[in-house]
Amino acid sequence: MTFDATTGTWTANPVAIKGSGGFKFRANKGWTLNYGPTDGKLVQDGGNISAPGGVAGNYKVVLNLSQAGNYTYTLTKL
Repeated sequence: MTFDATTGTWTANPVAIKGSGGFKFRANKGWTLNYGPTDGKLVQDGGNISAPGGVAGNYKVVLNLSQAGNYTYTLTKL
C-alpha cells in the first residue's frame, strides 16, 4: 500500500479479491498488528474482509487510519 500524506490514507490499486475467503489489513507482514471489521467497525484482530456482495474482481482499496478509534476502509470495484 502507498501512503498519501495529503489525504492521510493508504491505497492499493488494483487488488485482486476473490469472491470467497477474505483478507485483513496487517502491518509489516506480521499478525501482531492486524485490522478487520467487527460490528461495522475496523478494529484490531477483527474479522476478515470479503469482496462486496461476494463479487470477485479487481478493486481499489483505501485504508484510513487518520481518526483514532474510527478507522475505515473502502473497496471500489474497477
